[in-house]
Amino acid sequence: MTVSPARLTAVVLLSLLEVLLFGGLQYGWTSLLYILKQEHVFEDLCKKGDNVTSGNGSYVVSGEDCFPQDERFNLIFSIGVAVFTVICVITGQLYFKFGVREIRTLSGLILVIGVLCFGFTSPELPWLVLPGIVLVGVAGISLIISSMQVAVLLPKGSSVYVGLLNGCFDSSVVTQMAVKTLHDSGINRRFSYIGVAILCVVISGFYTLLHPGSKNKTLNSSDARSDEDKQKKMDDDVKLPKDSINITFNNDEKQFEVAPPKSVTDKEKDVSASSVSSDDVIYPPVGSIICSRIYFFHILWFTALLLRFFYFIGSVNRLMVKTLENDGQVSYFTDVMAYTMLGGMLSSFIAGQVFETQNRWFTGTMKTVIPLTVTSCLAILLSSLAFLSSTAVLYADFVVLTFFRSFVFSVNMDFIIISFPEKFMSVLFGLAFSISGVLTLTQYALFTWTEKYDGAMTHVNIALLCLSIISLLHPVLIFMSQKRRSIDRDTDNTIHCSVGSEDMKGLSTKL
Repeated sequence: MTVSPARLTAVVLLSLLEVLLFGGLQYGWTSLLYILKQEHVFEDLCKKGDNVTSGNGSYVVSGEDCFPQDERFNLIFSIGVAVFTVICVITGQLYFKFGVREIRTLSGLILVIGVLCFGFTSPELPWLVLPGIVLVGVAGISLIISSMQVAVLLPKGSSVYVGLLNGCFDSSVVTQMAVKTLHDSGINRRFSYIGVAILCVVISGFYTLLHPGSKNKTLNSSDARSDEDKQKKMDDDVKLPKDSINITFNNDEKQFEVAPPKSVTDKEKDVSASSVSSDDVIYPPVGSIICSRIYFFHILWFTALLLRFFYFIGSVNRLMVKTLENDGQVSYFTDVMAYTMLGGMLSSFIAGQVFETQNRWFTGTMKTVIPLTVTSCLAILLSSLAFLSSTAVLYADFVVLTFFRSFVFSVNMDFIIISFPEKFMSVLFGLAFSISGVLTLTQYALFTWTEKYDGAMTHVNIALLCLSIISLLHPVLIFMSQKRRSIDRDTDNTIHCSVGSEDMKGLSTKL
């Protein structure tokens, strides 16, 4: 699809702004949780005498913090994350089958409802925070999937764009942080979220109208339909032999296997050659891609790292309460975490550049080995820092978390774009996020485990550290597989070059 440079520039800027403000509102959970605790949501679960109210009316903890209240919030966050990630697989299918404009309009409506659920959560209606997390999560993933389709239109720098997109997604904590700042200034949280909903309608509405895929099922649907028509016309003229053409999953490394010459007539040879040169490619069924070993191991890798990320997000407030001395310090470090995660724009740009530099040395899936390894190492570093407890370590935690989050989501998206046909990009991305989200529901078990006995936190951190180390298996297997494929290809070339063929006079010649 041809898009004018001016329109493409506007689409890129609007997509980044939209994802920055609304894409990852659920990751501002720490700021929202601080507000909800200040407003005594679920305070009735606390034991009498454990909690008091300070002179200025703010909620503080005396002695031991209120575990039942924290447990309820952790349960809501865990369920909310799991549910919205499950729904993501449906989102990918909807983009694949229906128009971008229709799905984006529905996503905008869902996002507005989710934001209003955050605004109207109260001690009388505490359960509203759960549908809020689910709805903003579903809408946010839908928005980023629609922006993924823009990446394939960029002539160059698509990996950098994907990195910036994920950086904006990470930096969506700015919206929740702004609401927290306004709340501390005396502005009612409800009015703040109503303003966010209005802003969402305006920005998402303009972006939906300009989106290049607004008149097609996906950016590639018209091309795919054209390819099907060409294939059908070709089949009407000449019946190609079965399994005459086959391709690998890689977008940029299409490898063809043509049937032996003796089974194909001269006319069929000409048609087969012309079909390959004209990019009339027969894609493998999406089911075979989903069942492939590389996709299976990628989901396991993504699940392990998502569990590490979501557990930190869900438990960081309790970690700060245990590490710090008073409520004022908790508020300060909550802001520090939010400001640090705003640096996700920079860390995601770096993640994108890591991918771009791989183009100089590697092709295909081999380009993902170093980024996958770097991401796993960041998870190992974040897990190692968990064994230290001090205010200085909290600063390091926030910095590593920002880079880790940027890499895990950027690398996941780039891996799917590079390794599989772009025709199934939205389906595979949504499915990967959904399966990983369901498996990360085990984070609630980790939250519960933490409170079972003294020293349980150390054992949880050991388990997460081991899981982070195991995630290194994914890039190692990819490296070994690609090296083995390269050796086999070189061997085949050597054999083919040494095979003798008879010329027209029956004499043997070397090819």
